[in-house]
Amino acid sequence: MKILLVDDHAMVRAGIRLLLQELGAGVLFDDAGEGGEALRKIRGNDYDLVILDLSLPDISGFQVLAGVKREKPRLPVIIVSMHREEQYAVRAYAWGADGFVGKGSAPAELIHAIRRVMSGGKYISEQLMDGVVAGLRRANPVEDMRQKARALSKREEEVAQLLLSGASNKEIAWRMSLSAKTVSTYKMRILSKLDLKSLTELVKYSLAHGNTFRGGGLA
Repeated sequence: MKILLVDDHAMVRAGIRLLLQELGAGVLFDDAGEGGEALRKIRGNDYDLVILDLSLPDISGFQVLAGVKREKPRLPVIIVSMHREEQYAVRAYAWGADGFVGKGSAPAELIHAIRRVMSGGKYISEQLMDGVVAGLRRANPVEDMRQKARALSKREEEVAQLLLSGASNKEIAWRMSLSAKTVSTYKMRILSKLDLKSLTELVKYSLAHGNTFRGGGLA
């Protein structure tokens, strides 16, 4: 079994390696300290399991999770996070995680989670079970994003497409026969309707959920 450990703290990765020795001598480890590095390694290697932290220095663990499930949908991912709140676990499972273990949990819980996931199951701790199950009935991040995108007007969709293509406000203004101020207003409306804070977040959401706006929603 080959496991990729994704955490920005080398000591944490080393600690997990020591802990997982209980799984046997046939376990091989690779690691990544950043999300981008993790995604590159996942594309170029065959892993049996990814153990992923949510707090990474370049992109969020949720973005890495989305990338893994897009590139290799069958590759199991266990989230190991300092955040034990139900909202994090609900979001992780909704985005395709196969297990969620808090960093403050007993070491045996991670071992149990790995064995459960590698046998084809999902792992949810007893402490989070009720909240996660209830939350998953409500949570669907892709559909939620599509619903928000449907609120965009035709003009706003066109501006969003151009923004995602890398066009500047001035270029969009020229191509759509608008003033730069009007384009800036459209941009602010788009971000507001999608509940995003910046163009960078718009790009990240687009990459995670399909890349384009068509017919009032994310394709």
